Amino acid sequence: MTLIACLFITSCHSEKMDNESVFTGELMLASLNASLDVKVDTVNLSRSTVDMSSYIVRIINDKQVETNKWTYSKMPEVVTLPVGAYSIEVSSSEAPEAGFDKPFYLGTQSFEIKKNEVTEIQPVVCKLANIRLSLVLDDKFRELAADDLLVKFSIGENSVDFGKADENKLAYLPAIAEENMLSVDISGTVDGEMIKESAKVDNVKKGYHHTVNIGFKGVSDGENKPSGGLNVSVEVDGSLDTEDENVSVHPGKEPGIGDFPSDGGDPGDGELSIVGTSFKGSPFDIDGTPLEIKKGETVELIVTLGAEKGMAHVHVTIDSETLTPEILTEVGLSDKFDLAEPGALEEGLKGLGFPVKDQVIGETSIEFNITNFTQLMGIYGVASHNFIIRIIDQEGAELTKTLKIKSVE
Repeated sequence: MTLIACLFITSCHSEKMDNESVFTGELMLASLNASLDVKVDTVNLSRSTVDMSSYIVRIINDKQVETNKWTYSKMPEVVTLPVGAYSIEVSSSEAPEAGFDKPFYLGTQSFEIKKNEVTEIQPVVCKLANIRLSLVLDDKFRELAADDLLVKFSIGENSVDFGKADENKLAYLPAIAEENMLSVDISGTVDGEMIKESAKVDNVKKGYHHTVNIGFKGVSDGENKPSGGLNVSVEVDGSLDTEDENVSVHPGKEPGIGDFPSDGGDPGDGELSIVGTSFKGSPFDIDGTPLEIKKGETVELIVTLGAEKGMAHVHVTIDSETLTPEILTEVGLSDKFDLAEPGALEEGLKGLGFPVKDQVIGETSIEFNITNFTQLMGIYGVASHNFIIRIIDQEGAELTKTLKIKSVE
């Protein structure tokens, strides 16, 4: 585990303060674990999409005043702040924009600075905070539509134009509220006629992928052509799935090998996987709600890790409210370790039944079995425990997911 020197850095954005009257504490940013929670239908993100090095990090005080601002790659490890309540905000850009390929991700987390104490940030999850749209034309409509077809999507004053050639592209609009009114305006030549059609769609939700389907409505003849006029139909399918892609970021370093995903493939393509195999004998959703384990209880808990190109590293970070690094050291562990290169922790990891070294390197599938660890979780009472699991294959591709556990009475 890397020991980080406490360099107390005061942001140039902060006002000068009288040190005799204002108490301060430190915020540990080096341990900030940010991730993308991608909850949109049918779309697999490319590796480059989740490079968070240019993301903007803001600290905002309880008066909603921005006190500090950096990008990930230039964020300090520690910052000194006056005692008080704050929030940290991580965003993919300054503000959402309308246009193609302009997703806007946003995540926030509250924290408190206490006198002469070091505060660590809880994980920040960045979620899609604007509206994703795609256009799908009915086969017959596409056949009869000329190249001058224009479909305009609008929410408030923001709009984006789709041409016939833009079908199935991804566009984004800023969200005014959690649910929005989408205006759809269609113009152009269809079957030799100039058309102008409009529709309004309610309840278009922020953070969703909405597919706008355009075709003909009404009864069709045997040749599948519209009868009784064109009667253009607009339907919107807004769907949400549970595809999560968590990408850990260690700030303060230049982005590159070991910090951000490489271009070696996408977690959605099956090359890398982290799957909940067994909790009390049944499979579980590792992206679901925290698993509850009673105090003193030992339960079967197994996660299966897969890498078609072979494992190179399996990094694990234990983020626990009660199992501190000092306590873990007493049982021969650390809050951060690599199963492939365990170093001095090898015996302790073996004692808990974890695979290490040659049992990991080059393997395409291994079990991360923490059954023997479960009895330790409730020793100090009710608490949350996160196992942040990051696998890297032999070609440098990587995937991170978080196993969430809650010890209960």
